[in-house]
Amino acid sequence: MNSSSFRISPMLTERIIQALSMLFAMYSVYCLYASFASIWYIVFEAPEFDFYETISVVSSCVIVPIAAFFFWKRKKIGWILIIFQSVMGLAFLAVILLAHAYIEADSFVQTSWSLSVHPAFMVAGAVFLLVICLKPIRAHYFISFHAMLLTISSAVIVAILVSIPLMNDLRVFEIYKMREGL
Repeated sequence: MNSSSFRISPMLTERIIQALSMLFAMYSVYCLYASFASIWYIVFEAPEFDFYETISVVSSCVIVPIAAFFFWKRKKIGWILIIFQSVMGLAFLAVILLAHAYIEADSFVQTSWSLSVHPAFMVAGAVFLLVICLKPIRAHYFISFHAMLLTISSAVIVAILVSIPLMNDLRVFEIYKMREGL
């Protein structure tokens, strides 16, 4: 059985899209609820512009609800925004976890990966992406294989570019230079 022979009935495809729309809508409501304090801080109390906080708020309070709405309305832009948001989140989380592990190697404080929930988020996000990238679901949104690859690769590039200043703030590059100098 090859991947081109994999078929999902149209009714099941519709049910999967409805379930994913509900899941993403609940996630967008949660993001709005969780970001309320950040929105309040940025608008009323922030003494200076905070790049990461602003990117996080815009991403969770603007892009996620728009993506959920357009995905539910079966628009191509909804699928692209959900994939972009999900891949960017996973890539950003991976970069942060790698930077944290790199810093932790020089630190006296050691944390246990088994107690962390981040690997669970990585697995859940990967399963979510695999379901959305199935050919029957992509066909429902008129997304070609090349458009899917372009969306995924551009999200990874954006996540890496956004994480470079964060790694600079975490002094990852300084630690790297110190290690190379030794």
